[in-house]
This record gives sequence, C-alpha cells and structure tokens, in this order.
Amino acid sequence: TPAQAKAIAVDAYIYGYSLMTTEVTRVQMSNVPAVETMRAPTGTFFNVPGYPPATYRGVSASNADTLYSLAWLDLSEPQVFTHPEINDRFFTFELVDQWMIVKDSVGTNTSGEQAMTYLFTGPDWTGTVPEGMTHLSFPTRHMVILGRTYALNTPEDLAKVHALQAQYQVRPLSAFGEPYTFSAPPVDPDPGFSMTEAPQKAILALGTTGYFNMLAKLMGSAAPAPAEDAPMLAQMAKLGIIPGQPFDPGKLDPAVQAALEDVPEVALKGMVAKWDSLGKAVNGWRVTTVGGRYGTDYLERGAWAASGWPSQLPHVSVYPTTTVDSKGRKLSGANNYTLTFKKDQMPPVNPLAFWSITMYTIDDGLWFYPNELN
Repeated sequence: TPAQAKAIAVDAYIYGYSLMTTEVTRVQMSNVPAVETMRAPTGTFFNVPGYPPATYRGVSASNADTLYSLAWLDLSEPQVFTHPEINDRFFTFELVDQWMIVKDSVGTNTSGEQAMTYLFTGPDWTGTVPEGMTHLSFPTRHMVILGRTYALNTPEDLAKVHALQAQYQVRPLSAFGEPYTFSAPPVDPDPGFSMTEAPQKAILALGTTGYFNMLAKLMGSAAPAPAEDAPMLAQMAKLGIIPGQPFDPGKLDPAVQAALEDVPEVALKGMVAKWDSLGKAVNGWRVTTVGGRYGTDYLERGAWAASGWPSQLPHVSVYPTTTVDSKGRKLSGANNYTLTFKKDQMPPVNPLAFWSITMYTIDDGLWFYPNELN
C-alpha cells in the first residue's frame, strides 16, 4: 500500500543519511584543484589557521577551541598518515569511514603523545604492513581524517599549533620514504548537487528520486553495506532501491509515487527530533552518551549525521546541549541569561583537554551564530 511504501522509504532514507551526508561533505570539501583554507583535494590536508568563522557551514557543531586539520583519502591505494610527538596539548584525529562510523580516534585520550605512523587500507587489501606502522583497515573506498589540535587564540600559541599542523602528512604507501610531490586529482565539474549549500540543504534538494539513486550508486561501489544491514536492504528492494542499480520510481504504482514525494522532509524531521532525545537528561541538558558506532540503530546514526556530523566516540568528547532555560522555556535572543557552576562543580576533563560553551543556531543544523563579538 502507499502507506507501507512510505514507511519503508522513510526508513531507507534515514538508513542512508549518514552515507549521503559523508559523501556530500566529502565532495564539497575535496572537489577543488588546490588547497584552500577549509578545502583540499583528496589525498592531502587542509589546516585551518584559526577558529572557524560564524559563516562556516561545512561541519556542524564546530568548536572554537581547536584548530581543525582535515584530509579525505581514497583507499584504492593504501595511504600512510604521520603526526609528530605532541606534548602538553590536547589533540585528536578522528578516523571515519563513508558510513560515518568512527574506526578509531587517536591522540591524547587514546594513543598518547608520541609520534605515530598509520597505514590505512581499503576493502580486500592483502599486502604486508611495513614495520613501525599501525594498520587500520576500512570497509569503504574513502575515509576522512578529522584532526583537532587545542589552541589558545593568541599569536604565540597559534604559531606553535601551525608548526605542528605543518607536520601532519599523508601520502600513498608506494611513496612512503621516497621523494614525493602531491598531485591533485581532476575536479568533477558536475557532482550532481550544490557545492556551496550546507549538506542538509544540498541533500534535501536531491528530492526522493535523486537521493535514492545516489544512495544506490554509492552502495554498489565505494561503500557496500555491512552484512548486518541485510534486513534493511531486503525492505529497500521492495521499492526497487538496490545497490548498484538505478532507482526508477516510474515502476511503482502512481499512488505509491505520490506517497514518496515528501519522504525527505518527513525523514529529516524524525532525525532532528531524535537528536533532541539522544543521551540522558541532566538538569535540563541533554548529555551525549553514544556516538561514533551505532550497530543497526540507523535513526541514532541519522540523528548524528543531521546535527553533529561526524560524531565522536564518547570517551573522547561529550556534548551537553540545551535549547531551554531552567524553567523549560525556549532560549531567546530577546533575553539575557546566566550559567552558573558551583565552585567545586566545574566540568571534569582530562588535564590536557578542555570544556567550553558554544552558541549555535538550530534551524538547519548546529552552526555558529553570527554576532558582534565574532
């Protein structure tokens, strides 16, 4: 029935949202001919020299405590990532596949301060891991290294972090230990979606048909579904959404076609609502207790993709959020507010880590709110 078809389509939309968000974000950031302030071709880092501006719409829920370093990698060829020893300063490198699953998060909270060399490989790689490299295998063709290095907003400290960022390096395994000059891959003149809109808006603009066509293409090539997703794939197949095959809604009953038209809006509304209930409620705040790995909880994964792409592992970072005051009233720019911590109840963090308070818009994702203080 149309109602059953719509229910399947909404579930399928939510199921694929993390993959679609990652893909749109990847292309928007890497489909460029040369390194820019917040974009770079696949296979090399861009290092942000300061905190993201309030107008930034690339990665939601950004912070103003660390300098970002980011590299998209194509694992068709094994890639090697190195970072130097980093003492007395919080840093983390989040290693994320195309489904938005955090393979690992290395740095202060996990691997420590020492210099490290990592080998990243894609599906079905069977080579030998060179001595001295830590090997991580990914199930998708593409991955992202999302680095954050703590920085005070002073010229002296920013200069120290810039010197560290200059030592974050990626290169193909075949070129490791050899002279190497990076060459950017060709730019795609028509990726099929906006290169400038926030990812959520760019995805909505695809509509139902465009979304499922792109999802099926990705699943049939760069990002195959894991085995545990077989029940979901069987449901999707009832609508003709099959990995590697074009999605043709014209094969469906006209009443079913009509029922699928508003699936993107319905699904996104559900994911945003789920975000508001993630974690546990503490004194009017929602404190995240999950993220990075989701099993088959596709709604939870979609909620993170819609409002906090890509989530971090809970032992690396925790996000308490609120949209209301102590009496449950929506926060409003018409009012002034105070936030009070008792002297012996400051937020507990690793001595090298940090806590901070950030103001975001909530209408179309968590973005910095432009204001006179910049």
